[in-house]
Amino acid sequence: MDEPWLSFYLAAQEIEEQLGLSRGAAQAQLREVCATGEVRSQKQPYTIVSFQPVMEGPCERIKPSEWRLDEIDLMIDAAGCAYFVDVSERDFLFWLKQQSINQARKNKGRALWSRSRARERDGDG
Repeated sequence: MDEPWLSFYLAAQEIEEQLGLSRGAAQAQLREVCATGEVRSQKQPYTIVSFQPVMEGPCERIKPSEWRLDEIDLMIDAAGCAYFVDVSERDFLFWLKQQSINQARKNKGRALWSRSRARERDGDG
């Protein structure tokens, strides 16, 4: 069964929208998660000919260690190829759901702390 893959930049956009991060922070976060291996990724080399991308080879998996060395989505290799980068949709959606849960817990904790501080300030605590 073929695994579904999602464009790196669409995934980063989801992070931006769901977690309220800037575009740059969302892309950096996704690179970091790919570097841990939590979200698997793949790349396909291409060049631009007459303003159109031309595929220069098959998709290949990106090792997490490669992300620690370079920003794969931005790099151009020695042959002049850039890369389309995709992330595993399943891995990504699982990770994003966990982040949303963690963020909700943090927000709840902050709200409880704020109420507690307000009670102390008002003399009710």
